[in-house]
Amino acid sequence: MDWQKFLKEKVKAQTVTKTISEDTAIVELTASPLDVPSMQPSLQKKAEDYVSKNQQATEMELQKFVFDEMAKEFATMKPSTSEVTVELQLKKSGKDKWVLDASDYRSQDISLPFLKFD
Repeated sequence: MDWQKFLKEKVKAQTVTKTISEDTAIVELTASPLDVPSMQPSLQKKAEDYVSKNQQATEMELQKFVFDEMAKEFATMKPSTSEVTVELQLKKSGKDKWVLDASDYRSQDISLPFLKFD
């Protein structure tokens, strides 16, 4: 699965440039993240059913089953009803090209507008 393409299609993100200088920019990223915990009950039931029907399954086989089912669940998952906004710092990387500044403390929040875990 191409996760970047998948998230781009499922989560409509908007960015607003807050400040910009010669080599850095601060942007706000806003989106309604996919609600990951919403798939937990379904995955739990499927895993329990799998184990009851495949009592000799190894831990590795169960994990593979759950990851395969998780991919299917992600394909049908809807975005959360609430938006998340994070502030990120970008740095210039060539002419008209900006990249996330991974050394900036705000970069740890990059997944929040895309995946909701609580």
